[in-house]
Amino acid sequence: MDNEILAGIGLPKSHVKAYMKLLEVGEISPPKLAECIDESRTTTYSILESLERVKLVRKVENATKLTYVVTHPINLENFVERRRAIISDWEYKLNGLMPSLVNKYYATTEHPEIQIYQGEDGLKKIFESILEDKEDVYVIETSKDHDYLGEEYIDNFVAQRIQKKITAYVMSPKGTKKHNLKNDKAHRIDRSFYNEKNYQTPVEINIYGDKVAFLSYGEEVIGTIIHSPQIAQAQRELFNMIKLASVST
Repeated sequence: MDNEILAGIGLPKSHVKAYMKLLEVGEISPPKLAECIDESRTTTYSILESLERVKLVRKVENATKLTYVVTHPINLENFVERRRAIISDWEYKLNGLMPSLVNKYYATTEHPEIQIYQGEDGLKKIFESILEDKEDVYVIETSKDHDYLGEEYIDNFVAQRIQKKITAYVMSPKGTKKHNLKNDKAHRIDRSFYNEKNYQTPVEINIYGDKVAFLSYGEEVIGTIIHSPQIAQAQRELFNMIKLASVST
């Protein structure tokens, strides 16, 4: 069990064997350790140097021979903490790289990625996705009134969207909602209107970056994100077609 735990925190099995033997005997020479763990002398020296770098063992040199001693086991916790910091740093770098990797993926495939969310937390993930993408968003509002996430959450979302300089191109139904149009410019909203009789399904559509999000406010609240550059571009073109048609009528 001890060996499994040490291997689980990131020590190679050969290093675990060497460490546990040192912990058992306290001090040992590399040749003797090589015999005990059934490794070559060259490999054993390499293992000891590696363990010394992470401060799990210490070299003892005197006039007659070279030996190694194990350090206090508290250094295992320090080893884990350093690994955690390294992984956290690489995770941060990976998150920054993900948009580029995803774009390359979709450059060679037409298969869309579909994610489905339910309830309040699910819808919030969609709004978070809009903020993370930092791309202008095209919104077709539904004529069915809803206030599912609450005014406070929406106000906070709008404030973050403004801070990230994301413009919202919004198509709103005439006559069914009261919009404070005076705030549109300050809120980075470019608004147009459609006849509410032409679209009465309780589903809001958000198009941003390579994604299209459908927010269904029926009896069951469901959000769906389709990640596909081709589908997102098609939806933007449809948005602009509807907008032009609304203006002409």
